[in-house]
Amino acid sequence: MGATEDNIKEQLGAFANKYGPSIIMPAKVLAVNENDCTIEIEFSDESKIDDARLRSVIKAGNKIVQFPSVGSMVLVGRIDGSDDYVVLAIEAIDFELVEIDGTQFKIAASGFTIKKGTDNLKDAMIKIIEAVEKIVVLQGTNPDRLKLASAKEMITNIFN
Repeated sequence: MGATEDNIKEQLGAFANKYGPSIIMPAKVLAVNENDCTIEIEFSDESKIDDARLRSVIKAGNKIVQFPSVGSMVLVGRIDGSDDYVVLAIEAIDFELVEIDGTQFKIAASGFTIKKGTDNLKDAMIKIIEAVEKIVVLQGTNPDRLKLASAKEMITNIFN
């Protein structure tokens, strides 16, 4: 190709990227990076992208993110004609994470996690039950140890 043809091809590509339709494509999830909120994906033509975004920007801080299961399908969109992609829809979710200024809520098949800093709700509830289990009442009724044990088991099952 000559210089004129290359120039035409380049300008046509730039025009198509700027004014053409956005492309939404299905892809398979190969790996999940929880720290960066990105995933590695593979398109049907076997090309791969190692950093498709799960949120609009890649940075630390507050977020609401759904993390897809490895092996599931996602729909991704190309961002403004660049080589960057963002996940638009997820077939199967491993877990969802909400994080705001050090407070975290996570939901997964294994249960809930609610944390603020290093404190978490499950540990606080278990400590309360363990403290009540040790109470001995001289006059009246002692705490129902079976109900306390059942409540402790339920908390362990519900919370991560």
